[in-house]
Amino acid sequence: MNTEHLDKPLIDYLPDVAESIAAQLVELHKRPSADAAERVAYNLAGAHRMILQVRAELLGGSPA
Repeated sequence: MNTEHLDKPLIDYLPDVAESIAAQLVELHKRPSADAAERVAYNLAGAHRMILQVRAELLGGSPA
């Protein structure tokens, strides 16, 4: 995730990310499909990368 254009700390975006991922999982449950599962998996991978960046920021370093 390119953080140069963000107007607040990365950690402040976590509630929005959590809400989005939760909604995607509910939608996948209601309307399962391979394409929907792939989109959720892709977005979960992005969330994982974001969490690693948050961790690095909390440790005062650069992302792993």
